Amino acid sequence: MHVTAPGLTPCAVLASCESTAPHNSPSFHSSTFVSQDRAIITPRDNGPYLVKGAVKVVDAAGKEFPAGETIALCRCGHSANKPFCDGSHKTAEFKDESRA
Repeated sequence: MHVTAPGLTPCAVLASCESTAPHNSPSFHSSTFVSQDRAIITPRDNGPYLVKGAVKVVDAAGKEFPAGETIALCRCGHSANKPFCDGSHKTAEFKDESRA
């Protein structure tokens, strides 16, 4: 069962997604519906910034990176695929558990 509602879209999951839920599970998809009006940025414990929603990522020259509705941005500084996360935070033993 998928949750549907006006103004909501399912996320397009990138390979760097670190969700523990199976990507094809109803609980994963129902929890990853986001408003098209506003992106949500979540610092993952000891990992990347997970960005859900309609955003455009551009380089310093204004050229757009290809990105889906859900992206993981590096915050450890060790990714070989910056600005995106490639999982290097695990081998770098990056530690941070930000709380609001």
